[in-house]
Amino acid sequence: MMAHPDTLRELLTRYEALHGRPAERQKLDDVSYTLCVSTATREIGEALAAARAHIDQTPVVPAATAVRATPAVPAASASGAPAAPPAQAGPARRSAVA
Repeated sequence: MMAHPDTLRELLTRYEALHGRPAERQKLDDVSYTLCVSTATREIGEALAAARAHIDQTPVVPAATAVRATPAVPAASASGAPAAPPAQAGPARRSAVA
């Protein structure tokens, strides 16, 4: 399983920004490790190649046409006020019979 292309793009951007900056060695090591884990590789060269290949193979969907999940919103009541959330079923109650 490969990480989402957006995640890989972010990691590649961070890697490229940190590469060659000795003062940022720990951050570069962290990003390198994450790239290797995200691409199921053991060497950073392989991870970079795998990430770039995966990104290149993934079609880009323009933001205007992307489908977004919309949270469910209760419909308004006849008076226009928001509807109350549906009642949750609980255990049946028994009436006391003497």
